[in-house]
Amino acid sequence: MIIKAFDDTHLNKIENDMMTIFLLGGNSIRGAFLNGSRMINQMKANHETGIMESLILGHAYLAAGLLISDMKGKERISIKLDTLGPIRGLLVESNSLGEVRGYLKNSQLEISPEIKSLDTAPYIGQGFLLFSRHIAEESSPFTGQVVLQYSTIAKDLAYYFLTSEQRPSAFNLSVFFGPDGIINGAGGLFLQVLPDADIKMLDELSETLENMASIGSMLAESKSSKEIITKCLGKFSPEILAHRPVVFHCGCSKERFGSFIAAMDKSDVEEILEKGPFPLETQCHNCNSNYAFSRDEIALLTGK
Repeated sequence: MIIKAFDDTHLNKIENDMMTIFLLGGNSIRGAFLNGSRMINQMKANHETGIMESLILGHAYLAAGLLISDMKGKERISIKLDTLGPIRGLLVESNSLGEVRGYLKNSQLEISPEIKSLDTAPYIGQGFLLFSRHIAEESSPFTGQVVLQYSTIAKDLAYYFLTSEQRPSAFNLSVFFGPDGIINGAGGLFLQVLPDADIKMLDELSETLENMASIGSMLAESKSSKEIITKCLGKFSPEILAHRPVVFHCGCSKERFGSFIAAMDKSDVEEILEKGPFPLETQCHNCNSNYAFSRDEIALLTGK
């Protein structure tokens, strides 16, 4: 992965990216809070996305990061949208190491310079959400699918877990932009009901989430994860269990793309060597890293 540089001075007063895992009301609700401010800024820099593209893809990154909270071993998950809206869809993955990567199918939206609303629904549109859970010991992943009901990642993921896995859940995903379009804070909250939960507490939590201030804005104000959890959920007696790292990371490399070239059909390699163009440009969709190969490099890789 090629990490693209960006000005991160606006993040100096924000705590390092981290996920905090906790319980509410004893053993009723399992929760995860994610400060992903640096992850989302790096995502924006690497994918060179505008405000709306960064908002939609950022929501997906935050959701994927939150969903590692109960992962073990070599598990990984993927969130895929296939849509009729301008973004056409997205694919984001995360694994038990806390690594998140992914992309929009269309990352260059045609949008008026003055965005009047940050409602993502018109850009996502109608379509499907596919959620896959990959477990190392299993030969194939578990995959579920739902028709989009809201065209917002937070609500449609909650709808998926309720209908496909019968696990009532809630997401609050937040990317906070300053007046200059810079992402000043980004974070998310994930709550999931455990067996024998108090229904009254669920109703109170739903109301709390509806009235909660922007997580991204609270992080931009240098509030810590613990402070935000205590401020917003204190009356539900949060008990912090653990912390986990979350980061934008892709395992691609020039060597890996070179192995793909080396495995190409002989006729395809000969055509490339004959017609070019050189250097041959390759791109990783998941992190927008570009790797260039000269004619000599391709000849060496393929033994020509």
